[in-house]
Amino acid sequence: MKIRFFLFAFIALFSVTASAQEIMEREQIFIKNLNSVYQNPEQTIKVADYLLENATSNSEKAKALYLLSKGKILSGATSEGIEDLFRAKEILKENESPFIASLVLAALSEQCRMAGVEDIASTDLQKAINLSKEIISEKDLAIANTVIFQEESKIFARSKNYEKTFQKLKQAENLSNNEVPALRAITQNEFGNYYLNSSRLDSAEVHFKKSIAILNSSELNDSSIESVALQGLGKVYLLKDNLETSIQYYKSALKIPFVENPIKIEMFDNLSELYKRTDSISLAQKFYNEKALLNASMLDSERNVRSVIISHIDAEQQNNLLDDKKNYYKWGAGLAVLFLLIFVGYYFYNRKLNREYQRFQKVIAQVEKDEKLEAPFSIDDTSLKPSKGIVIPEETEKNILERLEEFEATTKFANSNMNLSLLAKQMKTNSKYISEIIHTHKQKNFNTYINELRVNYIIHLMKTDKAYLNYKVSYLAETCGFSSHSAFTVVFKSITGFTPKQFIAFLKKSKKEKSATF
Repeated sequence: MKIRFFLFAFIALFSVTASAQEIMEREQIFIKNLNSVYQNPEQTIKVADYLLENATSNSEKAKALYLLSKGKILSGATSEGIEDLFRAKEILKENESPFIASLVLAALSEQCRMAGVEDIASTDLQKAINLSKEIISEKDLAIANTVIFQEESKIFARSKNYEKTFQKLKQAENLSNNEVPALRAITQNEFGNYYLNSSRLDSAEVHFKKSIAILNSSELNDSSIESVALQGLGKVYLLKDNLETSIQYYKSALKIPFVENPIKIEMFDNLSELYKRTDSISLAQKFYNEKALLNASMLDSERNVRSVIISHIDAEQQNNLLDDKKNYYKWGAGLAVLFLLIFVGYYFYNRKLNREYQRFQKVIAQVEKDEKLEAPFSIDDTSLKPSKGIVIPEETEKNILERLEEFEATTKFANSNMNLSLLAKQMKTNSKYISEIIHTHKQKNFNTYINELRVNYIIHLMKTDKAYLNYKVSYLAETCGFSSHSAFTVVFKSITGFTPKQFIAFLKKSKKEKSATF
């Protein structure tokens, strides 16, 4: 039995370890290809296909699609690469991984900016910035922020805000990206272009050479990033009027297997101009023709790219509209149900109020006939103790009954200190006689007797003096002899069937109805 247990535990531990190892390996492959894609995009496409096929989560699928898009765009299949980015964006709707989501959105921002759809580019970039704040891993955060800062610098450069351009490049440069040296080299190239645009040629040269040094030390030479650096150096020496050196840099750049088409077009154009200036007319014509052919191809590609982007944006907007409609209908249905519940509740509440008001009218009618309101229990009620069989002389009994009637005609019962002993003292008799007579003739105990007098008294005041309808319940309680608000409320409801507040509300309504009939 123990052997089975340990065998099972070993298998479980091995499975977990193997699974964790696979995840780490896929993560390492992803990071490695963030660099190598610039050297061999076709190989990265193959790797990405493998990762996509073996992905076990949306995050892994999105990473594979991101690598696919990078490889395809660098290989010239830009439209297909953008399709992959939109697929990745769709997969990550639930924000499963803020790291890869921010990379995807920054890449879409770049493609939208280059296609002239700048409002969407800004929106996607802002989403990437917001998502990057949720990244926990410092390594992932450095990668994501570098990509974001680079894209921000290009946006500011496009709007000729060079101060902000420099600021964003500095932020990118200050991040530690030892695992992705390709990003560090790209930042140096962007610095080089920044200085080229401001005609600071020596500074531009320094940064382009820094980029090449980073690539060489990281074994990323012959990459598309290096072609950008060499093209930048060619332009530096062209502007310095060092034509031969410029040509050599351009020719070195063109030897790199994967050069992005916009870079090629600019180099063909500059080489055509350089050879024209050196009287090499045939070479000038050759590069001019190559530029023209590639330019025509690029125009078709750009139209396709723009069409792909617009179609996806339209689809997203349609989906958003559908989602808004669904939410609208949900809210509408929810509000309809709420209003129905309110209506039904209001109907039954009014119905209950009407029943209570009818009951109130019966109570008031009883009061108007000078009938005293009594607590709803009889001589059989358990709260009323049986007679003790005290023998009271007939004459004494008659006198006490007369004095009780006189007592009821006064307001002495409204004294909060009134009790059986005090009443007996005032009537010059003993409390046992009074208690027995109230029990026998009133069919209630002393407390109920006093409370009924007090409640009937305060009702009389409320009916005859409208000022009492505006007093607080605590004042009404004190006026009729109750020592507390709560005791008054309990007794009042036990006798009338209503709380003092309900009774006052109904009494006001009754008075209003009566005044309206005259």
